[in-house]
Amino acid sequence: LAAVWSTLWPALLAFPVRKAHLAFFDRLYDASVNVPRRELFMYSDGDRLVWRSHVEQFVARRRDQGSIVETRNFGRTPHVGHFRAQPDTYRETVAGWLEAVEK
Repeated sequence: LAAVWSTLWPALLAFPVRKAHLAFFDRLYDASVNVPRRELFMYSDGDRLVWRSHVEQFVARRRDQGSIVETRNFGRTPHVGHFRAQPDTYRETVAGWLEAVEK
């Protein structure tokens, strides 16, 4: 399935409807709109909706744009399932990031 999706995705991105529907997400890549700042990305290898490789590519871009980025990969947890699967790790990650933001 991943091989089929990775082949179809570029074709789907070319549709005009995509440009209107996903314009908000396109602006996330523009550092003049999404200005650099301290950011936290929590993701997992087990997320079937948001792929780890896409998160890591975006993280690299944000770092290149000047953001201070922290990440936490929760392993095999499903999409938005990190807190349910690992509540202590989730809390520690968020608390540590908030402490850094407040400095």
